[in-house]
Amino acid sequence: GWRPADYVPTKRDFVAAEMLKIEFLRGPRGYAAFFAGSLLARWANEFADVSSIVGGPAPDALWPGTLRRLMIEGERGPWVYDPSLTKAEVQSLIGAYELTGEFTPNLHPCIKSWWPSPHIWTANFSAPGMWGMAAENWL
Repeated sequence: GWRPADYVPTKRDFVAAEMLKIEFLRGPRGYAAFFAGSLLARWANEFADVSSIVGGPAPDALWPGTLRRLMIEGERGPWVYDPSLTKAEVQSLIGAYELTGEFTPNLHPCIKSWWPSPHIWTANFSAPGMWGMAAENWL
């Protein structure tokens, strides 16, 4: 979302962002966060419906994933569905917002968030797919 340049976050804003995150994770696309790793997978483990993984995604959850062809020992394998989260979904989950009229020194829009992005989280706390005590203690 967008916020004015002088925006000062409040506890109420944080609670609203957390409610949106939990609502998404409990919805038909929440299972995709399991495959995203980092903090997103941790939240999926806490809030998403695990049976959605065992039973496969609901038909309305398939968009916006991607069909990919597996390569097995250098040979083309079967087509599989990759349930990747979109950039917008990730930004929503971490509570990202852009400050209007504010830019970084590189002239990129100034984006702030309640939680670190997955690539920042992974670079600082764990290898992809791993969750360690340092990450858990940070929460």
